[in-house]
Amino acid sequence: MVLGLVVLLRQVRWVSDIVDAIEFLTTGKRGLISYPRYEEEKLERIRPIEECEFRYYFRFQALDKPGVLSKISGILGKYRISIASVVQIGRQKGKGAVPIVMLTHETKEGLVSKALSEISKLDVVKGEVKKIRIFEE
Repeated sequence: MVLGLVVLLRQVRWVSDIVDAIEFLTTGKRGLISYPRYEEEKLERIRPIEECEFRYYFRFQALDKPGVLSKISGILGKYRISIASVVQIGRQKGKGAVPIVMLTHETKEGLVSKALSEISKLDVVKGEVKKIRIFEE
């Protein structure tokens, strides 16, 4: 019973810290308790996700015909997205589309969103384009 109460109190304290931080970042007002870690010079700027840079894993289902990789990589190049590696699995009987897997170098999320939106509209790309951010330290 006591352990459960301690866990609950810790969770409430974390939530209130988050609320205080959000209030300070959005309004500049401090919560009821002034925390030294909220000093303005110590806060890092919170960036919109579109400005954050990550490596990415993409998976496309695309027709297996000449020029498909060129169309996809051309759009990625247009948005300054550098490809680290590509794997295209060969054609399988009875299936018109084959998987293409790409890993990118670090690039901005906003550019990736624009590029993948354009790629998904290509007539040679079938199905949903898959994207996974790769977090590295």
